[in-house]
Amino acid sequence: MSNSAEKVIDWQEEAEGVINDVKNHVKLIEISNKLISDGSNVFLNIVLLEGKSMTVLLDSQGFHIVSENELDTCEIENIESFETIYSLLEQHSKEYTKSFGNELISKLEKVQ
Repeated sequence: MSNSAEKVIDWQEEAEGVINDVKNHVKLIEISNKLISDGSNVFLNIVLLEGKSMTVLLDSQGFHIVSENELDTCEIENIESFETIYSLLEQHSKEYTKSFGNELISKLEKVQ
């Protein structure tokens, strides 16, 4: 076995982790049932708290918005990329930032 062997990523499992991290701060986040992964990625449908819909491709390069205003759609020519789901949501949803901040404050108050 080579030392340079890459770790195989289970994209379904990776997507489920992302979903669990941010599900309380969006209206909807789910793995697309209509867009088929090729094993090296997964598509997510997201509806922001503001009501805006988007389709996001998750792969080894990060998170890529492949369609704005529609779910289950891939318009490759207009890709906007982010390293993390958090940076994507911070850029596109002011309500995400508020929701995340409020949850953090709530957790800190419980610690006190």
